[in-house]
Amino acid sequence: MQGLEDRLKELGDNMSRHAPSELRPTARALRRIRVGRAVRSGAVLATVAALAFGGFAGARSLSSDEALPPANPDSKETTETWGGMWPQSSLEEARRAQRLADAGDPRYTWQVFPEWPPFQDGEPKVEPGDVELFTRFLQEELGWDEFSWGVGPERYPPENWPYEFVVVRCAPDETNALYPNDPDGRECAPTIDGNRYETVRIRADQPVREIGGDPSPSGIWVVSGWTMLQPSDAPVTGDDFVRHQIQQVAPPSEAKATEFLRSFLQARVDGEGAKQYLADPDSSLSLPFLYTPTNGAPYERFGLELVRGPAWPSGRMDFKVRLFTEGGATVVEELFIDRRDDGRLVVKTVSTWDAEAEIGYA
Repeated sequence: MQGLEDRLKELGDNMSRHAPSELRPTARALRRIRVGRAVRSGAVLATVAALAFGGFAGARSLSSDEALPPANPDSKETTETWGGMWPQSSLEEARRAQRLADAGDPRYTWQVFPEWPPFQDGEPKVEPGDVELFTRFLQEELGWDEFSWGVGPERYPPENWPYEFVVVRCAPDETNALYPNDPDGRECAPTIDGNRYETVRIRADQPVREIGGDPSPSGIWVVSGWTMLQPSDAPVTGDDFVRHQIQQVAPPSEAKATEFLRSFLQARVDGEGAKQYLADPDSSLSLPFLYTPTNGAPYERFGLELVRGPAWPSGRMDFKVRLFTEGGATVVEELFIDRRDDGRLVVKTVSTWDAEAEIGYA
């Protein structure tokens, strides 16, 4: 049955190259399937093909529909652009590349990650820019000269990288007027209009050498698929930012952000009206010490300090806040100001700490 298993793996490889990210687990499962002696090869292939490619067609249509921008009679309809496996184009080519990489052939060793795993204690050890596979893909396959990885709404790269992440193209030799002081954004001007960037979603995989489903430090990696993302009205701060073209947000001025946060903190001192400022006002965990610390004493004053921001491309601004009670109890919080989809400013919590009770939440 070895020949049948090879054919099933090839089918999985083809799906990995051409299917959207929703079907990547199915493709990987096909590449690992083992066939029992009593199974008829024709029946297996017919069943798998019907399920795999029937599901592929439905998912492809769904993905394309969801990726299209909202209807706009004044704009031209756009179509999704996507591609498959790179730099190899088949499982057999990847196997050969792996053998040569194991022998130290520099034509293929560059496909091995410089360090694996890329995270340690929850922090990234290796970022996309450290991996030659991804920089060469962007330069050689897409023809991008300048690009940036740091476009996620939170920490970047995300925990599911390198399996899926997004990159934006930067306009060459231009500075970003909206974010002149941001270390990531100041050298990355938009390429489409004043706010929007050409955005590619990259999927990567280790096609040959995985140990129990986990990547091997010596295995080569490939780009298993990529998609040029389409425009959307959703801001970069949305949770589904990996599905839409990135557009930067015009950040509030420091004066406006500070005034907004002062109004929120004054409402907490007053003992009412603070929830309207929160991104999730109905959650008891948004700020557990909203009006009082653990001892129940009301706040009487506050202080705040801008520690970072505005951060490209979401306009996020991080503050450290201290609230004090008459008895001397202190609550220290890390908050940030963000925008909702409707453009309204809101407060989100990173952490809060009751110094007297030594109780904190993050």
